[in-house]
Amino acid sequence: MDDIREKRIFGGKEGRTRLFVGTELGVVVASLSGPRVGEFGLEYRTPVRDIAGAPGRIVVATDEDVTLLGESPVDLGVGPASAVGFDGEDVIAGTEEGRVARVSADGVEEICSAEGAVTAIDGALVGTEDGVYRIVDGGLVAAGLDHVRDIDATGTPLAATAKGLYQLGNGWMALREGDATAVTSDGGGQRHAVIDGTLYTASPDGDRWAPVELPIDETPVDIAYGDRTSVVTAEGTLLLEASDGWRHQHLGVGGVVGCAVAIE
Repeated sequence: MDDIREKRIFGGKEGRTRLFVGTELGVVVASLSGPRVGEFGLEYRTPVRDIAGAPGRIVVATDEDVTLLGESPVDLGVGPASAVGFDGEDVIAGTEEGRVARVSADGVEEICSAEGAVTAIDGALVGTEDGVYRIVDGGLVAAGLDHVRDIDATGTPLAATAKGLYQLGNGWMALREGDATAVTSDGGGQRHAVIDGTLYTASPDGDRWAPVELPIDETPVDIAYGDRTSVVTAEGTLLLEASDGWRHQHLGVGGVVGCAVAIE
């Protein structure tokens, strides 16, 4: 049976994508080649609360600290965190108590606390149980909504909440009702979300959202973009979009919280 110790080696590495999957056991790293999963393994063995990626960098939030992954993981000295993201070159981290901190080359800078637990961070946007906040001049400015589960600041901001999926325009505009738990955009036309446990994709103009039929009966948790769309499920399956459907590989772990991509 396949498990996280299994290794499948492809001949070349040029253009290979690595997918980092945050789980209750740690971070599983899978090498992707087109629509195929190469070698994969559990490379960081601390339970993960959240995970985020930026060009050349992966960061995780844990109950111990916020950590930049690499050959030698680096703890950033923030302490326990519930959510993490990147704002340019800086790491932004948040806690269940609403504390938000920026980590830059100058060290850790405290940002004013939000009212609710921090649940998601992307760019200068912070999602909390109390709503969306913008980071402005070292502080937080309330920007509407409540019960935010995920947020995407790429291009036109999107927010996944307990009441539905929203897009920022002249205020927050509802795109689809339901319990939205994840949203991802590449800023160039690709948009995906998880609503009521179902994966959705947007039309090129972003006006229509349609369910995506997956080949397995599992709950999608997060979406990431490399040279193709990747989806991870709560049960630990990685799905890769192919020209004729989806390929999938169980990674041998559960308790998945999210994923992020790094391209070699």
